[in-house]
Amino acid sequence: MIIPWRVDVPQDRRPFMNWLIVAGAITAFVLQTMSVMEQNNKLPAEMEAIENKSVEEVAEEFGVDEQSLQQIEQLAEKRQKHIDEIFGVRDNRLAVKDRLIKKMILSEYFVLMKVRPFVLNGWKIKGLFGHM
Repeated sequence: MIIPWRVDVPQDRRPFMNWLIVAGAITAFVLQTMSVMEQNNKLPAEMEAIENKSVEEVAEEFGVDEQSLQQIEQLAEKRQKHIDEIFGVRDNRLAVKDRLIKKMILSEYFVLMKVRPFVLNGWKIKGLFGHM
């Protein structure tokens, strides 16, 4: 059983601090989820705004470093090959790949922008609290 029903250790007081920690973690989760949903709703308008920009301009705008951009491009290439296997090779393959890279940058750096400080990355209190 995950949640103990009864314990045989006598309790002098109620575990308010435990309840407070659990309530704080649940609140952080709900706020992070709401933030991601809000940014997802803005995604089509943001995609339309960057439609005519190059991949490099989009990466610079959202602060994507060179190594992360290369990883995104490699992942986009794998997805492009998978799409080509399913639908066949198209004439506008480069345009589809650029759009795919832009969408991946937006989903990683625009949607998760507000949540990123609460992800455990190093030893920061916000990340530790958000990771609970």
